[in-house]
Order: sequence, then structure tokens, then C-alpha cells
Amino acid sequence: MISVVSLDIGGTVAVNSRGPVTAQIATLVGRPFPEVREFLQPYKCMRIEIEALADILNDALSPERDVRIELAGLLTAAKRTACDITTFSDVEKTLETLRDRGLKIVLFSNVLGAIAPTAGEAFPLTDLVDGVFYSCDIGAAKPSLAAFSYVQSEVGARREQILHVGDAVATDIEGATDAGWHSVLLDRERRHPNCIHSLEQIVESLERIGGTQR
Repeated sequence: MISVVSLDIGGTVAVNSRGPVTAQIATLVGRPFPEVREFLQPYKCMRIEIEALADILNDALSPERDVRIELAGLLTAAKRTACDITTFSDVEKTLETLRDRGLKIVLFSNVLGAIAPTAGEAFPLTDLVDGVFYSCDIGAAKPSLAAFSYVQSEVGARREQILHVGDAVATDIEGATDAGWHSVLLDRERRHPNCIHSLEQIVESLERIGGTQR
């Protein structure tokens, strides 16, 4: 029986209107996306100031062209977006349905420590979820077992009682599966088979998995 639903944020709950931050940085510094993604991984596992990260990125990824001002501006805009997310139209109704079923709901996201909201900053949906977990505060990022184990410990559930929903196969689905959680891929762009295309379909997924713990 499922008692906890864990949701990724970007692409699952929140609209990525500007596109992933990693892709924006890769375009700005003129480096391949996989290289930039790998370089950024440690900075998703710690808190760091925007200016400090901009300096690090500039020196490491754009040594011949000074773009630290542009990087700082990009990161500042990304932080504003992270603090004031635009949710997909199916989010609030689905969260209310899950709460009515007695489920605990948490948000669980990989995010650069420079742009993650802090405890003192307002965050939408706080009245509809029971917790928000950022990789930069956990000290580990999806798909690592350490990240999933931390969240599992915090929600106080057994691994078979947790369902994770996300839009990334490698980080969300494979990570959750390796941790022993149930998982559902949300593909709003209909690129993959065997997935859901709307958050509202979580309810059907819960029934297939074995229902909910009321």
C-alpha cells in the first residue's frame, strides 16, 4: 500500500519556461551539455552563492571569454523562477485528490545550491505538500541511493510504501527503482511508452500498484 507520493519539481510539477538551467549554461559557455551537466553535479549537492558559482563556471568552462556577469544574471533569473514556480494546470487538483486519500506528499528535486529557495523564502504549494527536499540540502542528488534514502528516512515510510513520479528516466525512474521505491514516468510530451502524460493519471497508477493507505 502506498502512503507517500514523491514528486519531482521541474517538468513534473513546475513548467520549465526557460528550459533546464544546465542547458542554458551550456549554451552560454559554448560547451557540450553532458560536459556541463557532469561539472555541475557537485554544486547540486551544496549551498553556494550565485556570484561564487558564476566565478567557478567562468574560470572552468569559459576561460577565454569572461561571461561571469551573464552567468550571474542567468542564475539570478533561475532563482527567481525556482522561488515563484508556475505549475502545470493539473497540479493543484491532483495534490488535493491525493491529500483527500490520506497520502503524504513531498517534492524531491535536484537543484543547484545557488538557485534553490531558502527556508525564509516563500514557495508555492506549501499548503498542499508535507515537505520539500532539495539535493543541495540533502548533500546528494538523484539518482544516488543516498538521496533517496535521506528522503525515505525523513518521511518515515518503508521503501515499498513510496511512489516517486518524475520526468527523467535516469534520475527519477532508475534512481527510485534502485532505492526500492515504486516509480512512474510522467512524459507530458509523449516521447516514451509505458508512462503517464498527465499528473492526474497518478490516481490510476496508485490503483494498479495496489491502492493507498488511508
